[in-house]
Amino acid sequence: MPDDVIFTTEAPVGEVALIPSDQTYLLTRRLIALRPDVDRLRRRFLYWHLFRLKQNGFWEAFTHGSTVPRILKPDILDHIIPLPDSSEQYAIAAVLDAHDARIRAEEVELAKLRQVKRGLMDDLLTGRVRVGG
Repeated sequence: MPDDVIFTTEAPVGEVALIPSDQTYLLTRRLIALRPDVDRLRRRFLYWHLFRLKQNGFWEAFTHGSTVPRILKPDILDHIIPLPDSSEQYAIAAVLDAHDARIRAEEVELAKLRQVKRGLMDDLLTGRVRVGG
């Protein structure tokens, strides 16, 4: 369903994403969709909460298997999420979304600058552009 939070249960464990509202996907057995009761838990807040847990290595304690790391569904569903009221969840998610959008915009700009640098370096190193001295 659109806006469900997707959680990876195997290699790598604990990656999260949101299903875009304009698309549908077929989930494999290594993914689970989390659809919280939106009156109590906002989806974007859940996404950012799970994202933070992954970044902090939280799920490593629940990971099983030596060849292919995996986590069991009960370990995920038994996790207790501290819940601020709905308006605060919305505000927290909005701030994090804004920062994430800024980071993505900066990454795009950085990629463009790296492309320009590659072109300039190629021009300089091949002698197409002379460096004055």
